Amino acid sequence: MLSEWQKNVDKYIPPQLSGYDFICRVPVYIPVQEIGLTVWERRVQVLSFVQECVLTAIRIGAKSLPDLADQFGLPESIMLQIVSQLDSEQLAAVSCGDIVLTDLGKKVLESQKKVKTLRSQLSRISVNQITGEVSDTPLLGTYREPPRGQAYLLEKYPLNMEFLRSQFDTLAVIYRESRLANVVFQSTAESAELYRILDISYHTLSYQREFCFVYLNQADRSLAFHFQSGIQAYADVLAEQLNCRHLGAWNLFSPPNRPCAASPEEEQLPHDLIAAFKLRGVQSDWADLLEAAYYADRPLLDGELQDILYHCAAFKAPRIFIQAPFLAELLNDDILRAIFSAHTKEVIVRYNRNDYQAAFILGRMGKLRKDCVLTTVPSEDISSVKFCFGTACFIQGQYAAKETVYKRRLYKLCAEITFNSAQIDSLWNDLLEIG
Repeated sequence: MLSEWQKNVDKYIPPQLSGYDFICRVPVYIPVQEIGLTVWERRVQVLSFVQECVLTAIRIGAKSLPDLADQFGLPESIMLQIVSQLDSEQLAAVSCGDIVLTDLGKKVLESQKKVKTLRSQLSRISVNQITGEVSDTPLLGTYREPPRGQAYLLEKYPLNMEFLRSQFDTLAVIYRESRLANVVFQSTAESAELYRILDISYHTLSYQREFCFVYLNQADRSLAFHFQSGIQAYADVLAEQLNCRHLGAWNLFSPPNRPCAASPEEEQLPHDLIAAFKLRGVQSDWADLLEAAYYADRPLLDGELQDILYHCAAFKAPRIFIQAPFLAELLNDDILRAIFSAHTKEVIVRYNRNDYQAAFILGRMGKLRKDCVLTTVPSEDISSVKFCFGTACFIQGQYAAKETVYKRRLYKLCAEITFNSAQIDSLWNDLLEIG
């Protein structure tokens, strides 16, 4: 029986592009800003019935407080409060002892509306600096900066007043909707709208991780990109910044000293698994076909290894073997917690002496291992990746390279998986010959 995360590995299946070979699936970090704005707000309020009546009385001849109080049958103290309010809003004034309408009061009485312009704040606005999209959707799961060595994009839309004014209509909608809750419970109908953007009160840069399928042209070895989110602007900007040799985009290529095997001539894809996913909703027994294809000996989809590592506790393996030339590329705290689950009794790690980040990962393992036995074995010649979870699952792979038109190589991890417990059991003796 497949778990939900296993049923969803189709997200790693690359779309097919005619004339191109799929190379790898890589994370690319997109710059986004959370900003706050200082603005002018235009507030429109319908003139209340009481104010309308009093202003009308003043216009047709009531000149004093006693006259107004007598006309409406109210105590002078109450009428004084009403007139004071009109005065504070500059709708009426006292001139030579008489109460008169101001020019503003005449306009308000004619339009039945009061208009104010107030200074205000509009906060928590997100700006995607590649697409230029502006929204009030909270930025979740962002990174303060791109991880070291990972590809990232430089801003296409700089954050300045010219850009924000070009987005005035969008910001006006956001502002109006943000103020609706403030007027729902008021006794008089009032609306607030964005009148003018004055300044950026704060801004915070962060990065969103997007995954990109990378393809190599069979004829000229140029690259093409397809982002999993389907946003074409990301692909266009990545290609543009690669051509301009921008550092962030150039991180798409790994360092030239990475150990790698011979370049594969063909795409390594689990064709039976892909075919099984295409039968979803078409064939009644597709779930059985999918399970059979999943547990067959097969190549891993690019990105599928991380899924397996995050969920490796499901194997309930008492003994785990790990080998990798670069531990930090494959392991993080969440994965390490899954590795050192309650079922794990022993973990054996073979690592490269030249891996400068290995000490950090091994230190984290030492803190998370609890009662588990942790054996670490340094080596000089590791070029392959191996994970063995008891007799439930065995993964092995090597880094392979493809030459590109940029005279730099694209690297990917080409890995295979088996769930054959008898075969895995026989492999353990070879894995333990590590020293």
